Amino acid sequence: MTDFSLLTLLLESLARLERAGRPARPRLTDPEWTAWRHFRRKLGFPEFIQLLCEDAALAFPVPFDFSRWHHNPLAGLRESEAEGLVRQAAAASDEDAAGFLRAAARAIGRQSGGKLADLPRIQPYQRTLELPGTSGRAALSLCLKYPDLAFDQTFTFVADSDADVVLIGLAAIELRSNPPQVLSRAELYAAIRAGALFDRVIGLGDYGPARSLAADFAFAEVLWV
Repeated sequence: MTDFSLLTLLLESLARLERAGRPARPRLTDPEWTAWRHFRRKLGFPEFIQLLCEDAALAFPVPFDFSRWHHNPLAGLRESEAEGLVRQAAAASDEDAAGFLRAAARAIGRQSGGKLADLPRIQPYQRTLELPGTSGRAALSLCLKYPDLAFDQTFTFVADSDADVVLIGLAAIELRSNPPQVLSRAELYAAIRAGALFDRVIGLGDYGPARSLAADFAFAEVLWV
């Protein structure tokens, strides 16, 4: 997996937003990149991607705010590579939200399985922790099935990599959610020591880091998918 594969997912997500009318005047999916060519001057496609992500970060800081990443995915991006990413993203698929997230996880080498449809009903007031590995897909599945659930309020996510952050962020974008609550392992430890409690815990059963994290905290019950 490379950082460029994560960038590809970000750009594909932006293309999906533009096809849905956000913003009303497309930039990434405009085949002539009219607005960009109008003021770009000596700027190249890496700067175009940077501008697109900076603008998107205003509404969706997860995943577009690169200060939250372990490594800036734009570092070392060359002009030809950036143009290739833009052209590839402009032709992104129009799968439904669940299919897009599943394909995204598969594209970056994360597990894309799990019996998400078997998850029980979660009530809006139940604080639910999603362990690393499902990367927002479990919460997305539940929010699509039960529209009264709020991705950013009902769920807290644990991310142990930039890949997790990206997938959680993509789920937030698909749901047009406010910024989700994403914790590192260290932040989760601190929160629980400070008294944070969770009514539900969801984890991917065959993902070792999720199993070890659940064992560390001895959660009374984990909904393994």
